[in-house]
Amino acid sequence: MNLKHYLIAITLCAPYLSSLLGCKNHQDANERDLLTIHIKDYEDKTIPRPAVISSVDTIELDTHGYFMSDIKTVCFSDTMAYVADRANTVWAFKYPSGDFVRRIRNVGHGNGEYASAWTLALGDSLLYVMDFESRSILAYDATLNYKSSFRYGFPALDFIKVKDGFLFLNLLATDNLHRVVHTNDRGEVQQSYLPSEMSLDMIYNETSFVRDKNGEAYIFPPFSNAIYRWTSEGPKPVFRTDFGKNAAGEDVKSSYDITESGKAFNTGFFIVDNHLVNRFFHAGKNYYSLYDMEKGTQHIIPPDTTEVIPFAPQWQSAKGLIGYILTTDYDKWKPRKDSCDAALFVFHLK
Repeated sequence: MNLKHYLIAITLCAPYLSSLLGCKNHQDANERDLLTIHIKDYEDKTIPRPAVISSVDTIELDTHGYFMSDIKTVCFSDTMAYVADRANTVWAFKYPSGDFVRRIRNVGHGNGEYASAWTLALGDSLLYVMDFESRSILAYDATLNYKSSFRYGFPALDFIKVKDGFLFLNLLATDNLHRVVHTNDRGEVQQSYLPSEMSLDMIYNETSFVRDKNGEAYIFPPFSNAIYRWTSEGPKPVFRTDFGKNAAGEDVKSSYDITESGKAFNTGFFIVDNHLVNRFFHAGKNYYSLYDMEKGTQHIIPPDTTEVIPFAPQWQSAKGLIGYILTTDYDKWKPRKDSCDAALFVFHLK
């Protein structure tokens, strides 16, 4: 499972508004509150998996005789696991057993239908499905019965449910509509945040929002060294990574230039239990930095696909990092269930 990246044929250019300059003192105060994670001395070093992983849960997904395509995204509740695959199918399984509950593939443009099931989010006891093509959010109950939908008026890559509406990652940031957009529950824009001067020629992360064990929402803009917590006053910067001599220059205006520079850049963030985990790419290799926020300790490890259960997590739950395999393409491990096209692995951190 190599890191997937998606070429987005758009040019985004959103300079900082002059009105933000008046908030400099407030921003400086926020900067002083940041927890900075220094990432260095990781090249050509190997840390044994048992040093950072306490246990692994295996969830064999019983596909009930149906074909499951490559997995696009997953999300967990306390009792359910939901999967969206690249064949536009949304699946519901019991968690942690992996027993089949239901699958839907309601492709179309009518009521309760979607053209492109892009990503999933949970909130208010509902499963929300983003339809990338029609710019809409569809709501389903726990067993995938359609409830309602709404449209939003801009191209978005990711979203998350918050107490007072939704947050979206806006692909086409402008002077008037910044990178992160807050809408109400009807998709009406309330405010936008985080102006960006970066032209996103390439995007390495589809996930820009995560939720911690306490239900707090966090924001990771593409190619950023900062992660923000969502508050009633908007995004507040709380974590920052520092790659030292391997950091890309702050004046880089194109994500393509960063990827070609050979410098280190983040491709994802996770907040699991007391750990801050950032996935990053440097000189042709992928790494995970696992920072224990209670102990102040850090381990940096590369993905490991040599073991029977490969370590290359792409998502998170409240309990751990989540990776997967397609069982039909994998010879090192086979499921016990007769009808199992894929398995999820939940890695619990020490």
